[in-house]
Amino acid sequence: MLGYTQVNDSVSYFPINTNAAPLALPEHLDSVVVFSPKTLTSRQLVSETLLKANPAMNLSELLQKQSGIFIRSGGAGSLSTLSYKGLGSMHTPIVLNGANIQSSMNGSFDLSLLGAAHFSKLTIDTETEPIVGMVNAGAAIVLESPSATSNLSATIGGSTLGEKNTYINYAKRIKRLNYAISAVSAISPNLIGLGRYGFLDSLQTNTDFERWSVIQTIRYDINSKLVWKNTVYLQAANRGIPPALGQVGEAKQTDKNAMAVNTLQWKIGARWVLNLDNQLWQEDIGFEDVPRGIATNSSVFNTNTTLNGTGYFKKGYSLSLAIANNHANYTSEALKENATWNRWLPQMNVSKIFKYGKLAYHQTAIYFDNRWVTNASLNLHRALTKEYSVIASVRKVFRLPVLNELFWYQPGTARGRADLQPEQGYRADVTLKYEIEKFKLSINPHIATYTNWIQWSGFPEIRPENLAHVNVLGAVWDASYTATFSKMKLVAQANVHGVSATYRYVREDSRNGKQLIFTPSITQNSTLTIITEHFSLYINQQYVGYNFTASDNREYLSPYLLLEAGGFYTVKKWRIGAVAANLANTTYYTQPRTPIPGRVIKINLNYTIPLKS
Repeated sequence: MLGYTQVNDSVSYFPINTNAAPLALPEHLDSVVVFSPKTLTSRQLVSETLLKANPAMNLSELLQKQSGIFIRSGGAGSLSTLSYKGLGSMHTPIVLNGANIQSSMNGSFDLSLLGAAHFSKLTIDTETEPIVGMVNAGAAIVLESPSATSNLSATIGGSTLGEKNTYINYAKRIKRLNYAISAVSAISPNLIGLGRYGFLDSLQTNTDFERWSVIQTIRYDINSKLVWKNTVYLQAANRGIPPALGQVGEAKQTDKNAMAVNTLQWKIGARWVLNLDNQLWQEDIGFEDVPRGIATNSSVFNTNTTLNGTGYFKKGYSLSLAIANNHANYTSEALKENATWNRWLPQMNVSKIFKYGKLAYHQTAIYFDNRWVTNASLNLHRALTKEYSVIASVRKVFRLPVLNELFWYQPGTARGRADLQPEQGYRADVTLKYEIEKFKLSINPHIATYTNWIQWSGFPEIRPENLAHVNVLGAVWDASYTATFSKMKLVAQANVHGVSATYRYVREDSRNGKQLIFTPSITQNSTLTIITEHFSLYINQQYVGYNFTASDNREYLSPYLLLEAGGFYTVKKWRIGAVAANLANTTYYTQPRTPIPGRVIKINLNYTIPLKS
């Protein structure tokens, strides 16, 4: 079961309990995942329905259906990246059990590679928290595993695109040990018909893919003061890179990831907690241009370590001091010579919990290019009345150039540049929430300005450059309503993202005041779900407005509206699920000349055995 929360969907204020187990201390405020069906939030109920109807969906599909975030995709099984609050995937960390899994090579994470069924919770967190790995400038997509209940579960499925997929999950609690492992695999010829695009009786070429991923999590309470947590993430994929519509070509991409994250948490005395986090991560990306016989393999080994000490004091005060080290070794045929970085980041967090909320200050610093760059934030949670609350934050942020931006070396095609400056900016968010028993509404206006924005440009050789300014102004509206009729629940939820993200130049430039490419001004999403003891049904609607593909906004992709319907039925230990994606068979693009599949039917069968804890 996956529970979804947007911007800390429910805010709870906890008194400090110095006698609690280490992981129960209030290090940050977050929504609590509750797994009783009677007490699930509306978003958790919808997430559960979506995943049980289609356990094989990847993260890009879930985010798109649940949050309305724009996903740029090359089609089923192809590279998928996001745009949120005017920022792209390079500014949006993907945090897996406390570790950032953005690529230090290209700065992005391909959302199509990872199955959503791995996770018990997904949160869009606008606040800056100390995490292992790269520091970034935008809100984080926070993923947490394992499953909350002891069970053994297996699912097989397929689709009209020829896909075959399998999902297996095992979770067990034995006294002080919590163990879970899940595996997702999918293979497909990905038979995307081009009839809707004017190519009768033909299929898009070079679209096949295969991918698998495994996530293992362990938590062992050594004693009342010492806890060890471990996450192992393994992933591999091999897929064709579809040529643009009307072109012929054959290129392949392989992706391999092997990561281990270990956390040791030690409660010292009555008020102090010491955390040691270590991330070891090997990432490999390979490209093969079959017709030209050119292959490029790039590999990076990351060692990221954070030592953090937190003290909890009287009257709700806490102080956290940390030092992080990020180390990367980069090898590739596309480098003049191998590259290495070694970055030290001191961090500090001060917070005060009071009767109706929390105030927190966080700061991270790094010495880069012979000067200090800082990231600082001030966050306020405040309950105004029983129904109203507010979350406000102001922050100074930075993003350091990634390895490809600094060191890529293919003269005549593309080259990085070592003189790039860090992107820096200022952001402000205010979220006003209204919540009663059946209805929730949140409004989140936000504003930001960034300098030294990095963008690749040029022809025929492209190189990254620091642009002058990018300004962002927008708002996110989110609402949900839950009604109960006898043994049935009706859940309706909707969200709207509106954003103006524009280039700003002091000189005359055709890009001045224009919307950033692949950043639609409007995206919208809504879901209506019926939930009973044995079955659930849903219908989902997504809208994406004009999507500019040229910096001067002369070229764009037209708006589109998508419909999806699905559901599942459970009897004893068996569950059957089905989904009709792109129900209206809509023709649309998220990037130029790259067709997206039309109507696709997906069916799956699950068998679950409950286990005693």
